[in-house]
Amino acid sequence: MRWKREYILYKSLEEGRGHLRIFPQVNLRMELFRPTASRGGLIGLLTFLVIAFSLTKALFYALAGASQLMWIVFLIPLVLFIIFGLVIVLGFYTIRYQVTPQCLAIKWMFYTKRIPWTAIKEIQRVTGAPKIWPIFGANWSGYCVGAFSISGLGVLTLCGTRFDTNLVVLKTSDGIFGITPQEIDRFLATVGDKAKQYVYEINLDDIKEAVEQKLPFEDLIYLALLGLNLVSLLGYLGYLVIFFPWRSTNPPRDLVLLAVIAVVAFLINLGSSRKIYQNMPAGSYLLWATGLFLTWMFFFISIYTIN
Repeated sequence: MRWKREYILYKSLEEGRGHLRIFPQVNLRMELFRPTASRGGLIGLLTFLVIAFSLTKALFYALAGASQLMWIVFLIPLVLFIIFGLVIVLGFYTIRYQVTPQCLAIKWMFYTKRIPWTAIKEIQRVTGAPKIWPIFGANWSGYCVGAFSISGLGVLTLCGTRFDTNLVVLKTSDGIFGITPQEIDRFLATVGDKAKQYVYEINLDDIKEAVEQKLPFEDLIYLALLGLNLVSLLGYLGYLVIFFPWRSTNPPRDLVLLAVIAVVAFLINLGSSRKIYQNMPAGSYLLWATGLFLTWMFFFISIYTIN
């Protein structure tokens, strides 16, 4: 690898702060950058395997002896969930950022977004704790891919891992993209040179909107409703495991189907409540209250049927 004598400037967006860093420019034709290391892939894979296995076993037990129509109604969504879930989880291991003479290519699974160097209008290195709000896509600790909103930055497409440490935002004529290259200083030097752009620094802790935006896990009402839903669901499932007449010649298999529906509803609420909370906290409260009502209704039906 050869190093030129030219340099790129890395400075703050806030005028008057005088923050200036200089990185050497890298002369290369093509290079592949990996995302920042995280446990997002392992967490996602283990969680997916547990959920997929449990739902499959429960559905096959609940649908034993059911009509062909019932099998079709429930198995098609299960198969689609397993296929798409596996693609999303394994996509963690395929994230790459490729620098070529013509463009920056953001790779994820079978998808590649190519951004020509002339399309890049601004490069930002973001510091501080980002508050990420899902719109559409995969989102858990150590892994985000899809459309998201970040307080203080707006709506952008994210594809990366550790957004709390190595977030780079690229404003282009094709949209705004957030990525997390591992060798961030060398990446910024390379991309800044190719795109002929300065690299600006943004500290989210200095942006009023980003600081004042309240997170769901800082809201006691949200936490209380989430906790009640989780405890109720675990209590409901525990009751079925202990008291369900598994050895009966004609067990009420429909009760297992109700438990599957309750688990799926909880997972949907878990993903949807944060989206709603950003703009309407009361909406997320109502969503969790509805989930709590559904769980307790199924709980009482199970107790009545078994007894």
